[in-house]
Amino acid sequence: MAETPKTRLFGFRDKLGYLMGDFGNDFTFILSTMILMKFYTDVMGVKPAIVGAIMMIARIEDAFTDVTMGGMFAGMIIGIGLPMIAYEKIDGVETLIGSKVTIAAAIFSVLAVVSYLICFALTTERVVPSEEAQAQVKGQSVAVMLKNAIKNRALISIIVASIVMLLAQLTMQGMAGYIYPDYYNSAMAQSASTMMMMVGITTTSAGTAVTRL
Repeated sequence: MAETPKTRLFGFRDKLGYLMGDFGNDFTFILSTMILMKFYTDVMGVKPAIVGAIMMIARIEDAFTDVTMGGMFAGMIIGIGLPMIAYEKIDGVETLIGSKVTIAAAIFSVLAVVSYLICFALTTERVVPSEEAQAQVKGQSVAVMLKNAIKNRALISIIVASIVMLLAQLTMQGMAGYIYPDYYNSAMAQSASTMMMMVGITTTSAGTAVTRL
């Protein structure tokens, strides 16, 4: 790999750009994990087993195609704010309002596109593959690529860990949409739970980083 000449050094502008790219991902990702399943079952009337199967297949696929996750800041904003917006008390019962979810989804989609455009504008591609590397890739088929990936123990470990992490996280987020509004009759409790989870993750990550210094 060779660095292209006369390119500005990596700095705050690039960091902000990549942050916005991850922010854009979370606008749609967290919306779907937190409230989409409940929207399908409670508003659209789809059977929970069907929705659950679709979500499970999609998330397992995510574990293979996106082995890294981030966006704690975006997760905190969306995870805490969305339940406070999308629910209303009707006859004393917390009820998910379909129109509010639709409006939130439309707003988040627009914000996601804006975030991606900002990411594109602020970041710069600095590293390009050498001619030798390009020649090696050209001669490889998809079958050869998959065969090499299977033999890569580090990659397999990351994929397995990602699957376990995603299943645990998405199960908690998905069930929270039922437990807090339906059982505890409080969408505010769901927001508080998300905030506590984010604080816990941030504290653990910070502690791990400090111990490695």
